[in-house]
Amino acid sequence: MLKISIITPTYFSHFKFISKYLESFNRYVLDKASVSIYFTIERKEGAAFQKILKPYLNQLDIHILYFEDILGEFGIHSSSNELLKKYGKFSFQTLKKYYTMLYVDAERMLVLDSESMWICETNMSELFYDFFRNSFLAGSILDSQHLGDIKRAVTKNVSYLLNYNIDHWFIETFCWFYEKHILQDMFLELGTPLELVNRVYEHAKTEDDVNAGVFEIILYQAYLYMNREKYGYKWIDVNHECEKYLGSYDFLRYKEAYLKIYEGECGLLEKVSSLVDDRNTKQLARLCCDNRFNIIRCEYDFHPTSAQRYFMETVHPNILASSQNHIYGVNNVPWYRITKEGKWLLNKLLYSLNPNLKRRIYRSLKKLSLLSFLS
Repeated sequence: MLKISIITPTYFSHFKFISKYLESFNRYVLDKASVSIYFTIERKEGAAFQKILKPYLNQLDIHILYFEDILGEFGIHSSSNELLKKYGKFSFQTLKKYYTMLYVDAERMLVLDSESMWICETNMSELFYDFFRNSFLAGSILDSQHLGDIKRAVTKNVSYLLNYNIDHWFIETFCWFYEKHILQDMFLELGTPLELVNRVYEHAKTEDDVNAGVFEIILYQAYLYMNREKYGYKWIDVNHECEKYLGSYDFLRYKEAYLKIYEGECGLLEKVSSLVDDRNTKQLARLCCDNRFNIIRCEYDFHPTSAQRYFMETVHPNILASSQNHIYGVNNVPWYRITKEGKWLLNKLLYSLNPNLKRRIYRSLKKLSLLSFLS
């Protein structure tokens, strides 16, 4: 069996998410012994990170990788700070993820952000097998009339690197599975990760282009899209699927809500949990189930509607990626629910007040050291 690896580059400001990441993994993953977790950090962060990992080091196969060491293995002598300052956070994160995947001894990998959590019993070997036995890409059509600045710049930069006009957005699910031989093919064809990041940096015409840099999953999946027949990946057209499951009228309603909230950023289904309602939740849940979208985001406000609850219970995702602000999995305990529901109600009450009264209440809460409750 090919080795299973989870890759999670992180940094000090996101260490606060790692405890629940590991707590949820330890509670819900059934085949923990067969899974290696690789965290990539900077050496100066090592002591602080070791304290967080301490309860799990004898239970889980955890590997701490120092980005400086990885860069050195590839002949890169720039410091992390130099790379971050020059290329910006998106390109820096891309370098961290790409070089970590090239460094570890694994062919198949799942990349998860620090904020991710498992929320139900999961056999990771089966999750990997289920994906790779019928691997897929999912994307929505880029609408040039309704395209956010970040989305426009990210796809523009990827199109430049591929010399191909990208007309889809590829973050619709968070099934961010990678195959090393495909990565190696891409870098052999296009250049090393650092060369790609530097090429975009030197070609950038606007500040938006510089800030967008290279977004690793968009580049990888765009390359896969161009070579999907070669690598045997199924293509899922999200626009087609939405119209198929929702029907033309309700799909139009859904798109209008999506554009109103996200103003042309993110994918059609990237934040689907925030867009379900009583009219569409059954259809959207069935769409996600039928297409095996089992790693998704959770965009709740801590007071989920019945439609949102139905969606989550039906889709029953294994992992909520990039999201810990929810009431599922290890968060499904009374003290957490009460705290978050109370926060939601208090914020809603404050929002309804006039500005002067709101400021007076905030000052009073600050004096009582309760303001952190609202953060």
